[in-house]
Amino acid sequence: MTPAGGPLAWFSEMIPHCLAYARAAKDSGRPVMVYYAQNDPGAIRGQSEDGVAYLRGAGFKVETGIVPGSGHERHPQVAMRFRLRHWNGTPPRLPLMSPMRK
Repeated sequence: MTPAGGPLAWFSEMIPHCLAYARAAKDSGRPVMVYYAQNDPGAIRGQSEDGVAYLRGAGFKVETGIVPGSGHERHPQVAMRFRLRHWNGTPPRLPLMSPMRK
C-alpha cells in the first residue's frame, strides 16, 4: 500500500532504505546488481548503463546482466540467484510446496 501522497511519496520513503543497503554493500565489499531485459526500450538500457558507470565511479563493485528474450517486466528469479550467490551465512530453508487440491 502506498502512502497518502501516492507513488512518489512511497518512492521517497524507500530512498533511505536503498541508500542504507548500498552503503552497507559498499563498506563490506559486496557487489550490487544492475540488470535489464534484452528488449527493454533504449532509454531503459541507457539509464542502466549510466547507473553502472556512476556506481563504479563511486567505488561500488557492480555486477551486470541482460535478461535474454524478455521485455520490460519483473524478473525476481534473477535477483534471487544474485542474492543466493552472495549470501553471507546459511541460506534460508524454503518451505516445501504441497500440491494444490482440486
